[in-house]
Amino acid sequence: MPITAAVGVLLLLLWYAISRDPGSDHASGPSSAIGPAGGREPHAAAASASPTPTVPPPPPSGCVTGRTLPSGVSTRTLRVGGTDRTYVLAVPTAGAQVRALPLILTFHDLGQSTDDLEAYTGLADQATKAGFAVAAPIGAQDRWNFPRSAAVGPDDVLFAGTLLNELTGRMCLDAKRIFAVGYADGANMVLTTACALPGRFAAAVTVGSSVLP
Repeated sequence: MPITAAVGVLLLLLWYAISRDPGSDHASGPSSAIGPAGGREPHAAAASASPTPTVPPPPPSGCVTGRTLPSGVSTRTLRVGGTDRTYVLAVPTAGAQVRALPLILTFHDLGQSTDDLEAYTGLADQATKAGFAVAAPIGAQDRWNFPRSAAVGPDDVLFAGTLLNELTGRMCLDAKRIFAVGYADGANMVLTTACALPGRFAAAVTVGSSVLP
């Protein structure tokens, strides 16, 4: 009887070793992922993820070319990846533009208009009084593609990078004092953008963000 039990244990161990063989599920080559039902299916992360945006280097600064934008608040349109994107820009008075301006990008929450964002934060009003420019990009359908999935919408990292380049070339900005702030879904977009565009922001502030991978 003990011999029979020992043989049974050895067979179980042999079966377990075979089932864990790297030559089956863990063969070299494309990795696999666990499907919704627990079965294995081809790993599709690389295929489903949006391609890394190609944001070109910033153009010559307006500090060099002498280009400026008028003071005040304006709604502007920018062409990004074949799509017109919109943002609201607040520029301080002409007297504050003697020096290179610091810039804040502020990202709204899901379904929140830029008017509601400003009413809630007062950021553009206070920042322009302190000599900062403030740009509030507007998400497509008032949402942000912080998961970076083509199914969610256009590439908002590309939008943010293109916007930074646009403002760098059209006004005199201090490249060492560019900041980002966002609330809730806007905070998630700040985290995604700051990670995807390293070196472009001096600091970022998030309020009510989720935990992102």
